[in-house]
Parts: sequence; C-alpha cells; structure tokens
Amino acid sequence: MCCDNPDFGRGLFPPHLRSNLRPFVFPAEKPPNTYRVFVLGSSAALGSPDYAYGFGRVLDRMLSDRYTEAEIEVVTVAMTAINSHVVLPIARECARHEPDLFIIYLGNNEVVGPFGPGTVLSRLPRQSSAVQMRIALSSTRIGQLFELLGGWVAASPEMPVTQQASLLFLDNLVPWGDPGLDSVYAHFAENLKGIRDAGLAGGAKVILCNVASNLRDCPPFAPQHRPGLSKADDEQWERIYAEGKASESAGNLARAIERYAAAAEIDDRHADLQFRLARAYWSLGEYEQARELYIAARDLDCLRFRADSRINQIIRSVAEEKPGSDVRFADVVAAVADRSPQQVPGAEFFYEHVHFTFQGNHLLARTVLEQLEAALPERFPRAHGTRDVLTVEQSAKLLAHTEWDHRRIIGNVLKAYVGSPPFVGQIYHEEGVKRLGDQFRKLHLSTLPRGLEDAVEQYRNAIQRYPSDWELRWKFSGLLASGLKDYPESLVQIREAAETYPDFRILNQLGNRSRILGDLDEAEAAYLRSLEITSSSAAHFGLGRVLRAKGHLGGAIKQFKRAVEVPFSRSDAAFLALAGSQREAGEADEAITTLRTGIHMLPQEATAPFHFRLAILLDQKGNTDEAVVELREALRVLPSEGHPDRLKFRMKLDELLRKRAYRE
Repeated sequence: MCCDNPDFGRGLFPPHLRSNLRPFVFPAEKPPNTYRVFVLGSSAALGSPDYAYGFGRVLDRMLSDRYTEAEIEVVTVAMTAINSHVVLPIARECARHEPDLFIIYLGNNEVVGPFGPGTVLSRLPRQSSAVQMRIALSSTRIGQLFELLGGWVAASPEMPVTQQASLLFLDNLVPWGDPGLDSVYAHFAENLKGIRDAGLAGGAKVILCNVASNLRDCPPFAPQHRPGLSKADDEQWERIYAEGKASESAGNLARAIERYAAAAEIDDRHADLQFRLARAYWSLGEYEQARELYIAARDLDCLRFRADSRINQIIRSVAEEKPGSDVRFADVVAAVADRSPQQVPGAEFFYEHVHFTFQGNHLLARTVLEQLEAALPERFPRAHGTRDVLTVEQSAKLLAHTEWDHRRIIGNVLKAYVGSPPFVGQIYHEEGVKRLGDQFRKLHLSTLPRGLEDAVEQYRNAIQRYPSDWELRWKFSGLLASGLKDYPESLVQIREAAETYPDFRILNQLGNRSRILGDLDEAEAAYLRSLEITSSSAAHFGLGRVLRAKGHLGGAIKQFKRAVEVPFSRSDAAFLALAGSQREAGEADEAITTLRTGIHMLPQEATAPFHFRLAILLDQKGNTDEAVVELREALRVLPSEGHPDRLKFRMKLDELLRKRAYRE
C-alpha cells in the first residue's frame, strides 16, 4: 500500500508551524477495473475544518452510488497551507502511481503559502527552479538537517506559537499592485501548467477548478490605503469615512453611501471601504453594484487568504490552453454563485473565508462530477441508467455527517478560526461570531441522549455499507468516547481503524483508549508503533503517562520532555505532566523551570494552573512572596469569573497571605 508521508511538511514549514498531509492509503499496484482519481490542493481541497467531510469524500460517495460495478478510488493528497510550489512535486509523484484523473482545486495560498511574498517564508528562493530545488533538497535527511541548523526563519523558538503564526501573515501584507504579485501570478501559471502536464504525462485526464470564496460574509482581513496618500488626504479620508460609518450605524444608508463614495474619490484602494459600500448597496437592493464591490473588497485585501480574480483567470486560461477531452474546466465560482443569494456567496456555503460547509463541499463535488463523468471511459457504465446524484442529506448519511459532528465542527471554527487572529480584526466580526454561535446553540439537542443515539445509528448504518472505511470508524470512535463515554466500544472501533490503516494519529488514539481502560501494555505498544512512524507530541505524552502509571518515573520524564520539545503541538497537559513528574522525582528546581517555560510558551489563558503549581513549589522552597505573586497572576488569567478553580486559588492565596503576615 501507499500512504502519506507524515514528515513531508518538515522541509516546507518551520518546526513550530509544521503541517501534515491528510491521512490517505491506496494500493501500490492499481487493481484491475479501477479508476484512480487524485484530488490535489490545500486546505479547501482537503476539507478543512474536518477533512472527513471534504469534497473528495463526498465525491467518492457519489461515485460509489452511481457506479456500483466499478471500483473508483478517490485519493485526496491535499495539505493545509500549501500552494502550487508544493503541489507540483506532489503531482509529479502521483503521476507515477497509475492515475486516471487529476482534480486540482488550488489558488488560495499563492501569496501566503510557502515561498510566497505574504509571509516571513518569503526570504526563501523566489525563482521557480530554485524553489523546486529547495523542496527537493528538503525531502532528504541532509536537507532537513540544514533546515534545522539554519533555524528556518527569523521566528524565535522562545516566542509563543500563536504569536509566531500571526506574525507569518500580519507583518507581511501584500497590497494590490505590489510588484511581488506579478511574480506570484507568473509562478502560479507556470506551476499550474506543470501540475496539469504531470497528470497528462502520467496518463491521467485533468480537471482544473477555479476557486470560490466567501464574498458577502467575510470582510477583508487587512485593508491599506493606496501608496503615496498625503497626510492631508489621509486625514480628510478618515473624517469622511467616519461620517459614513456613523450614518451606516444610524441606518441612514443613502447618506452612508454618499460619504463612502466621497472617501473613494480620495482613495478607492481601501478594502474595508469597498466592503462597507457593498453592504450598504446590498441592503438597498442594488445587488449588481454590491456584487462588484464585494469582489473588489476581496481583491484589495492585503492579507491574501483568498484566490483573487487574477488567480481565477489564470486557472481558466491554463485549462483552455489544451482544450479537449483530456483537460477540462470546472467552473466552481459560477456554480457557487448560481446557488447563492443574488449571485454573491456567503455563509450558506462557507464557514469563514474559503472553507466549505458540508453543503458547499457537496456542491463542489457535484460540479466536479459533471466533468468527471464526461471524461470517464465507456467501460465504466453508470448503474441504474440515469440515477440521480446523491442529495446533500443522502451524502451526509453515507459519510455520517451527524448533527453532533456539525456542532463539534462549528465549535472548532469558533475557537480555532474566527476566534483567533487575523479573523478577530475584521470589521463586523461580532456578526460572524453571533451567526455561528446561534447555529451552535440550535444544535444543542444533538448532545442529549436522543441526539447521540441518532448519531450512533447513522454511524452504524454508514459503517455497514462501507466497512473498510477507516475514517468512519475513527470518527465513530471519537463520538463514542467523547459523546457517550463508551470507551470499550470506542476501543473496538479504533482497533478496526488501525487494522485497516495504522496511521500514527490513529495509533495515538488507540493508545489513549487502551490506557483509559487500563490495558497499559496495549497502550504502550500503540504509542511505540506511532513513534516508529514519526515523532509526535501526542505519542510521547501518551507513552509518558503509561510509563508513569507503570512506575517508570525516569522513563516518563524523558517522554514528557520529548513531548514539550515538539513545538508544533505543545500542550499545557504535557508541561504540567513533566513538572509533576519532576516534582515527584525530587527535582523541584527542574519542575519550577518547566512551569516557567510553559507560562512563556503557551497562550495566557492556559497558564492559570501553571501559576498555581509554581506558587506551591515556591512556597515549599520558602519563597512565599514570589508564591503570592504567582497566585495573584493565576487568578488574573483565569478565563472567567465563575471558573471552578477560582475558589481554590483564592483560598490558597489567603493561606499564604496569613502565613506571610504571621512571619512579619
């Protein structure tokens, strides 16, 4: 079998921001009467925020329903945060594995992805040949050693990961008209042709898709004024713009439009201005004008997370260069617009800026399916003649996209996407948060016993139809464990998933389930198998917990240290476990150092227990004054006034204050 290389991203990103390919597996030798499809791209092609429901998976269900006598493999070889520079070598490798079809959905990360001008990674080579040489070198061990010794980028290993991730984008804005964009567009066209030609050379047909984005419900991330704006013009623009915002807030949209238009006469390159104008026209029913302005707002956004109009023009032109049956163009932008209010896509198809909801992934799959069926050889007859394409509801049942999962995904989007930079800086941000929050609350019934029972039934039905689908079993295991606390059945499902595909992430979950149920030997074996594949914080942390439970404190400390040394996935639990084990081993000074390091490296909202434990250790060493400072800090950073730890922290602080007063 062929599977994903979990270390592929090692040469593409600094260690603290490393991304992985989604797990995939397929036969190394293509079985007879099999049609092999590769889906290439980045996070939108992957299916983020949950790739189990990505468009490749939806397409797979559509095909299996329509072509029951044929074996059609859909293999998604996509990866978060990559762009065409990285997809090109992926495509060349896929071309060596008997492909029949390449589906390419790509274009959002050309500026902000590896080797683009929109991140600190732009210090890497700019020439396409140099970029490909760099990627080839970084796939070797010696190249990875050079990356490690070179420190990759200017980001400091002592800087919190969340801050480093923000700096990758927020300090590297690329305005419309920047000379670097011409290089981006030229490289994208060159790489896209290379990806297309790699598929053709490998015997595959190619479907190139243009890239849709959220226009109506995703304001710009980083507006900027046009270069050369004088101080006087800037001050006048700001005054007029403020008047427009005040009129908009008061509901006087005609006056707001008049003021915004006046500001545009001074500087029409400001993306937020274009977006506010678009909303005002939309509210007044002038939809065509609003649509043009929404597109302008996206294209003028200096934080280029979305494929702009020029990127989509290039995709179409690369597809049309070789017209005919071997290269086809799927107009996803038109398909999404046609099913959106007044042709302007918004939250009905997108969670945030470019990542599709399940309905969006279904529409993308259906749009691609039309081109795929036109390219499919006659030896693959459709079952039942003109059988209809699976509906959204039918696809959701076959993929077990339950209401419980939908709620979980929305919660993740709220926390990890729109609740973090750069989303929190968008205008109208509160509206987006409220919209998702309302959806999250409406799905509350899915967490009650009846809702969980419905989800379990949907999973069992889907698994009965697709028993070898390890992703279904993996997801089902998560529902059983976190939703129902049914760890024995969860262990059964994760074992089945690991038998089909022993991916390191699945093995880590197998270790977790076994450890919870007390089978420490099975848990240890699972973590060790995972670490044979790649070093991950989760495996080191899990193995450390097993060794500690077995009484091997020295071995546990070693594993916990390894866990906190993996920057990409540092966790507060690993730091706390290391400090606790060090304290238990009589290494109080080492435990204090570990806690201080965790406080520095992790987000502030996660550090309250660090300050509390540090206070305990400092007090034991006679440093009561320092302990008081740490306890006060613990109370300050607690995420809410009603937090259950607040009383415990307060009582300990009172105790130390009394102790200090007594001594004085």
